[in-house]
Amino acid sequence: MASFKSNTQIPLDIDGHQFVIDGISKTVMTAVQVITKRSAELVDRKIDANNSVQLLEQVDDMAAICKDFLTSVLGLVGYEELMADRVDDVAYLSDVCQYILQEITAAKTARINRMMGRS
Repeated sequence: MASFKSNTQIPLDIDGHQFVIDGISKTVMTAVQVITKRSAELVDRKIDANNSVQLLEQVDDMAAICKDFLTSVLGLVGYEELMADRVDDVAYLSDVCQYILQEITAAKTARINRMMGRS
């Protein structure tokens, strides 16, 4: 008997930590939509570039957006594992989020190409 097994798993290697996420799970898709929306809102927010308090608030907000995304995608345990030896650095968090978003996009593109017979 033939069987069907969907393969939507995306392996991630982040600083030596191995994770596997389901690229089309509702949780991951929602997390992608949320980080995209919240990041765009943050960029559109009008702030005074000379106001250090506003700039620090924007950095803190970006760190929170990234942390929420990583916690949603990797799970709380995965996030804590990844950050065990690190401080919350917004540049690092943002880089990790970008890496994961790129991997999700690449997996979706490859899946569409297979569907269209391009692979």
